[in-house]
Amino acid sequence: MNVKEARVYIGPISVDEGKPQFVVSMAILDAFQNFRGVVIATIDAGAMQRVVDSLSAVGEGGRAYAVDKRGVVVAHPDFSNVLAERDFSFVPIVAHIRDDGKSPDFRKPYENELGQKVLGSFSSVRLNLEGIVPMPFDTQWFIVAEQSSAVALASVNNLIFVALGVLLFASVLAATSSLFIAKNIVKPVETLHKTMTKFGRGEFKSRVKIKTGDEIEDLARSFNSMAEDLERYHADLEEAKATLEIKVQARTKELKELTDQQEEIIKQRTKEIKERMEELERFHKLAVGRELKMIELKEEIKKLKNAGT
Repeated sequence: MNVKEARVYIGPISVDEGKPQFVVSMAILDAFQNFRGVVIATIDAGAMQRVVDSLSAVGEGGRAYAVDKRGVVVAHPDFSNVLAERDFSFVPIVAHIRDDGKSPDFRKPYENELGQKVLGSFSSVRLNLEGIVPMPFDTQWFIVAEQSSAVALASVNNLIFVALGVLLFASVLAATSSLFIAKNIVKPVETLHKTMTKFGRGEFKSRVKIKTGDEIEDLARSFNSMAEDLERYHADLEEAKATLEIKVQARTKELKELTDQQEEIIKQRTKEIKERMEELERFHKLAVGRELKMIELKEEIKKLKNAGT
């Protein structure tokens, strides 16, 4: 499953060290809906077991259990079925789920895994994660609600009306339990996902407030601890950035002053060199003039000597 495209993925329930659990993955998007990462959590599926236990305790001869799309039991009043990951595909209603889980139209009595004659109905567990996926989506879990035919027929003789009444009860029971499971298992993960998305957008004061007493709360505490560390680190970075900017400005000012001083020194030296060159040029002209005069005097002396001879 590509979480980047599907936005959310819920894995199958498996048993690890006697504890049913499953993996939930949700995509993290920024303010422009660009993919930035994935939240991955391993969730205790004990909430689903508590749901079927409480529902099975309501009424005489009634019970509920949960299976996945493969027909494997994921929650059951007899927890040994969960630990054994027992396949209930031989039960007619579960076989119907496995073959055609989209149609809840199953309206005939059947024998369950205990060999009891029952009437039943089922409902898929649907999740509505607003802000993560645009439409509610079906998980691979199904709640099956059963009512003993003997109990149902004890007070009336008309099987049709009894079946309709029992099926209605089972349907409502299955739908209610699926909503309860969605709320108690996935809602905390959704809360964690939303908070992490805010944190990814730069809201470093965001914290997760979850009180579930299970691994999700542990994950939330770990995230909050990490968030506090990152917030402090971000504050330190901002402080270091401000300090660096001040130092850069001060150093820039020093360099400018030094450059100005060097330019002034260069100007002064250039002026001194120019004056020295002008002085040398005057000296050179003077020296050349004296040399020419000396030559002229020598010529005059030579002429005088020749004339005296």
